Amino acid sequence: ETPPAPEWISIEAPGSVLSPGQSHTININLDASVLIDGTYTGNVLINGNRPFLNKIVPLTVTAVGAPDISIDNTGIVLDEVWLGQQFGLYIRVKNTGTAFLNVTDIVPTHPDVSVSTSTLIIPPGEEKSVIVYFLPTQEGFLQGEVTFYSNDPDEDLVTWSFSANAVNPPVPEIVQNHITADLFSGDSVVEFITVKNSGGGTMLYDIGSDD
Repeated sequence: ETPPAPEWISIEAPGSVLSPGQSHTININLDASVLIDGTYTGNVLINGNRPFLNKIVPLTVTAVGAPDISIDNTGIVLDEVWLGQQFGLYIRVKNTGTAFLNVTDIVPTHPDVSVSTSTLIIPPGEEKSVIVYFLPTQEGFLQGEVTFYSNDPDEDLVTWSFSANAVNPPVPEIVQNHITADLFSGDSVVEFITVKNSGGGTMLYDIGSDD
């Protein structure tokens, strides 16, 4: 029985019958799209039983791969970031190609934005993350791009855009410092607590009680 061919070899006609003086040309398809950098060997096996035939034709393929950069999204729009407080976001950078991806530089266009690393080396089929840090120094609209330079042959630079509203952080205030109540047994009363945000950013809070 003839063993199955490697996935990069396909044979159009698995076999046939030859009359006297007849010949067939058989197409052997070699597909490097599934291969990474390297040299690959295989065989074409030709078998017949009238008369007995067992022929091996060796194959050697040298695949020259190419990296392909992909980032998980093209950018982000943030509602707000706070002055003087650093905020980080992860960007996943993936190599969907068949050779090592070398990211040679990662450059933000805004002075209040930085990155955790400026270079990456990513094997085929793998991914790595870069942290983009925001540290606003003044109020207003903050926007720009992070540019990734790499050895991707058809996309040597890709950009990730960002925009955000830089504001002063929220400042929480509790107006009542203490609540006291004198009640007869069986009575109830409603008291109030005022929670105030006297800062510039949006504040989230929750409230509960204990004994």
